[in-house]
Amino acid sequence: MHLVPLSRNLLQRDEALVNIPGSIPAYYPEGRQDYRADGTTVWSATFTEEHCLSRKSFCLADHTPFADLRIGVVLGSGSFAKVFYGTYDGQQVAVKVMDWVTSNSAVKTTITGDPDELAIAARLKHANIVAVYASCTKEVETVLATNGRESSQAMQSWLIMDYCDKGSLIEAIDKGWFQIRTSKNVFIPNMASILLTARELASGMAYVHSLGILHGDLKGPNILLTASSEDARGFTSKISDFGLSRLCSNNAEIETKTSGTVTHAPPELLSDGHLSQAGDVFAFGVMLWEMWNSQHAWSGLLPYQVLFAVFKGKRLEMPENAPSSFADLVKACMAQTPAERPSFAQILDMIAALQLAQSWCWYGRFSTTNGRLQGPEFFNALI
Repeated sequence: MHLVPLSRNLLQRDEALVNIPGSIPAYYPEGRQDYRADGTTVWSATFTEEHCLSRKSFCLADHTPFADLRIGVVLGSGSFAKVFYGTYDGQQVAVKVMDWVTSNSAVKTTITGDPDELAIAARLKHANIVAVYASCTKEVETVLATNGRESSQAMQSWLIMDYCDKGSLIEAIDKGWFQIRTSKNVFIPNMASILLTARELASGMAYVHSLGILHGDLKGPNILLTASSEDARGFTSKISDFGLSRLCSNNAEIETKTSGTVTHAPPELLSDGHLSQAGDVFAFGVMLWEMWNSQHAWSGLLPYQVLFAVFKGKRLEMPENAPSSFADLVKACMAQTPAERPSFAQILDMIAALQLAQSWCWYGRFSTTNGRLQGPEFFNALI
């Protein structure tokens, strides 16, 4: 594939996408096509069938830092990054491309964007964390200021990661994957699926915290699901997106101006800008609430309304018919102060006890004289 620079004035404002991969549409037929390659140049490319993976993807190996990487369609995007579908070394992958800028002067160095994710994510090796297969950072452009004393570097970081083909946790919640239909055609929470997913996430987060790292933005869209035949759910959950992660040991606290997602942020972060590992526990409690209720936290409220509610001491409440031990776990995770919240190691013990009670429940259901299921109230009574 041969790239030729065209006139800069051909670039339209509404074409302003981030760097080379972000600017290319989902599919190009064979022949000469024009597209925006970066913030300053429009390029023309001649594509042939050998460059295409499918009708929705194509090869950009000439412009990626990895020779065996083929990039396809955009899976998602944020303020400083885009995630693409691709193939690498013969397997399906997700490719995260992050853009950031450093400005150097005689006084200080500033960074716009967040390059820390590459260093943190590459350290993490756990079954319930999205794996990173390869990573790198490269300089895209250097600009010298007119006074000669200050310069800026446009940088780009690449992460080649697990491709999770079952979407996100919040999508699963929206699709009703955490509900089951009763004999009376009523949908109720699927406690087995909720507890197994909760255990996976708590296990992954216990590992993250053991390394002195906090996530900083735990929420349904950042929990990805990959197909699995190991249990009835049909998926395994994995924690992703460490873009707001920080190094922070147990019981330590940092001050930050970033608040993650308002609906999942703990009160101390929203009011005082204080972030700790206990903030991740709070967000985990919000996700437990969402899985049980099959709805988004604070649904129908605008961000400022959520802030006002949290400042007034309001919390997401579990329904009265929820099992008391599970409701207590959710409440403990969303306690007002960080010190009141359990650690993820303690949460794993609580979930294990709930799963044990559930196994007794199923044994009891099938051991009745008539062989019929006795309904969710039997499990509720046990726990």
